[in-house]
Amino acid sequence: MFTTGSFWFSSVPMAASLATLTVLNATMPSDAWSHWAMRCEPDWRTVRTLGIEVLQSGPSQMPYMSFVGDVDKAMANRFAASALRHGLYLHPRHNWFISAALSDADLELALSATDAAFSELRAAD
Repeated sequence: MFTTGSFWFSSVPMAASLATLTVLNATMPSDAWSHWAMRCEPDWRTVRTLGIEVLQSGPSQMPYMSFVGDVDKAMANRFAASALRHGLYLHPRHNWFISAALSDADLELALSATDAAFSELRAAD
């Protein structure tokens, strides 16, 4: 058997991960992630009314959204660029990691930016 990795056998990262798990268990960020998921997923599903088909996968704290038939990721790139112009950075080809520290105002900005990006995608087609 062969194993490799940066810092795998270092005690400092292991201690940091245990401390992180302790904080996570005490603060229950999963509640914040669930709140985001319950607000975002229905909004993102309404894009179907615009004639845009999306697929959403992954757990609520790191969703991944893709476009049906977007083999070359051109649509994902346009969507991410549009969202960025409206104040939200999204990676076009990777999960989006949600922080439990985000506020309701952050959520509203995210939904506003994605609404605008979906509308721009629809107008471009």
